[in-house]
Amino acid sequence: MALKKPSAEDQKKLHDRVNQITHQAILITTAAITVFGLFSSWLIREVPPSARAPVGSRTYALSMLLVFLLLTFFLLLHSQKRLLRILTTYLVITEASDWEREWKRFRERGPYWGYEESPALVFLALGLLSTIFPFLNAYLHCLVLEPMAGAYSLVIIGTVYLGLVWGMGFRDWWSGEESAITKWKALQDDL
Repeated sequence: MALKKPSAEDQKKLHDRVNQITHQAILITTAAITVFGLFSSWLIREVPPSARAPVGSRTYALSMLLVFLLLTFFLLLHSQKRLLRILTTYLVITEASDWEREWKRFRERGPYWGYEESPALVFLALGLLSTIFPFLNAYLHCLVLEPMAGAYSLVIIGTVYLGLVWGMGFRDWWSGEESAITKWKALQDDL
C-alpha cells in the first residue's frame, strides 16, 4: 500500500518548510561570513609586528577557533540539508510534487552546480583563508612560524575541516537522502 498523498494544506506546509530551509541556508552562510569578518578584524593587527617576531599563540588560537566556528555553522547547514532531504523524498515517494521528482532525477544524471554547492564553496574559501592567515601574515611581515605546535595544529585542523566541507558539500557524504528514501519506503511497506 502506498503512503497517502498529503492533503493540499499539508502539501503547502511541506513546500513552505522546504523554502524556509533553503532561505535558512543563505542566512547561515551570511552569519559565517560575518563571523569570519569579525575574527579577521581581531587577527589583523593595527600595528604590524616587527620582522622576525613570532606569529604567536594568539593568532594560531584565533584561527583555530574560527575554523571550529565555521565547522559549526557548516554542520548546522548540513543538518538543514538532511531535513530538506527528508521532506523532499517524502514529496517524491507520495508523488505529491512533480518538481521534486524531476529535480531528483536531474541530480541523479551526474554532476551539477546547484544551491547546495554555493554555500559549500563559500565555506571552503572561508576555511582556507582562516587556515592560511597566520602563514600569509608571517610571509608578508617576515615573521617566524612560532610556536610550531600552533602551526602544525592549525594545518591539521584546517585540512580536516576542508576535507569535511568538500565531502559533505560536493560528494554528498552523510546527506541522508538514501536513508530517508529507505525509511519512507519501509513505512510504505508497513501499511
